[in-house]
Amino acid sequence: MRPPRIDDGTVVLDAFELGDVEACLAGEDEEQARRFGWFPERSTAATVTAAIGRRRESWEDDGGSYAFAVRDAASGELAGGVEVRVGEDRRGAISYWTFPAFRRRGFASRAVVAASDWALAALGLARLEVHAELDNEASNRVARRAGFAREGVQRSHTTVGDSRRDMVLWSRTAPEPREAAARRPVAVITGASSGIGAAVAERLAAAGYRVVLGARRVERVRELAARLGGDAHRLDVRSTESVEAFVAAAAASGPVEVLVNNAGLALGADRIEAIDLEDVRVMFETNVLGLLAVTRGLLSALRRAGHAHVVNVGSIAGAEVYPGGAGYAGTKHAVRAITRILRLELIGEPIRITEIAPGMVDTEFSAVRFKGDAEAAAAVYRGLDPLRPEDIADLVAFAVERPPHVDVDLLEVRPLAQASATVAARRPEPALAEVADE
Repeated sequence: MRPPRIDDGTVVLDAFELGDVEACLAGEDEEQARRFGWFPERSTAATVTAAIGRRRESWEDDGGSYAFAVRDAASGELAGGVEVRVGEDRRGAISYWTFPAFRRRGFASRAVVAASDWALAALGLARLEVHAELDNEASNRVARRAGFAREGVQRSHTTVGDSRRDMVLWSRTAPEPREAAARRPVAVITGASSGIGAAVAERLAAAGYRVVLGARRVERVRELAARLGGDAHRLDVRSTESVEAFVAAAAASGPVEVLVNNAGLALGADRIEAIDLEDVRVMFETNVLGLLAVTRGLLSALRRAGHAHVVNVGSIAGAEVYPGGAGYAGTKHAVRAITRILRLELIGEPIRITEIAPGMVDTEFSAVRFKGDAEAAAAVYRGLDPLRPEDIADLVAFAVERPPHVDVDLLEVRPLAQASATVAARRPEPALAEVADE
């Protein structure tokens, strides 16, 4: 069976052609291709040609191997490749590679997700595996973001070059029946339609939680929940009725073991003499009252779970102040106080309390803060590498996955280039003449 064309709007997976294989020999990707196991370590033009021929023949004629070229849906450029190999007992394995220009942009994760979804559904596989080198953070990150669960380390699993390499085994199984899914522990995440909330949903779903997602943009959050096998409901944390309906639905979905209070926003950056009090009111109703309302509403469900965890997404603005931050920093100081008070009030109960306090994270945060002013939003991250939503999701998962007796009270995290809310090292922008020469 020739693999079908798959288009998820960002990446396109299509049948692999000879030209795609030859392309991976260009420049630094020759090493990548060899690590992937396609070509001999010491190859001549003749052996490479022979290897390409054998590989192409196996893709076209061998029912146990399916290869896709991965292309950027917008430009059509070749971004890499992904292969599904089918073994015995309804088991399979996935391998992938990406060109340097497309790394750290999510292409590999989306390609592995699309190929996995197809293989589990169309080929009737019960299990797919990814083997990633133990010290290769990028490969392990792709496996995790693609929804694979880490099973453990396989010592000296394979040979790369002249050395044996320890590998991490990741696996993904076919979707479970609805009744089985309902028995999994539940992680409730607010503000889950994009950014940090969406990344946390993906990370906790990969860790085995059934996710219940809430957001005002209900269509977006429903699409995410459907892909993760969870549930989604409209949630406006400023509305008492909306919070009550969401809490009731979440509590009925199963044992609620995790609550991630992520819904929040910043509006404006005016000094106090010019501050818009309506913006401040919206921030307090969302960031503070909304967090309190959802937490209060789900405390009974968290207690019924036997052991549980509340994670509040705060900010470094919960401990720092800066000109123009009276409204937002005020709300995040309140979040930090509420988190510490909750820890005191629940002492002796099996409910852990954590605050994750990020610095600059590249999300829609600044676009919302500056009310659609794209230039002002872009300037926040210009000249430095901000954190990504997945970085925060990893920290949430780290806190949640500690042994039950370990409570991570507070995690503050910033980009390497950011020292405080107002101090950051930025790369100089090119001179105008240099720009004109391009």
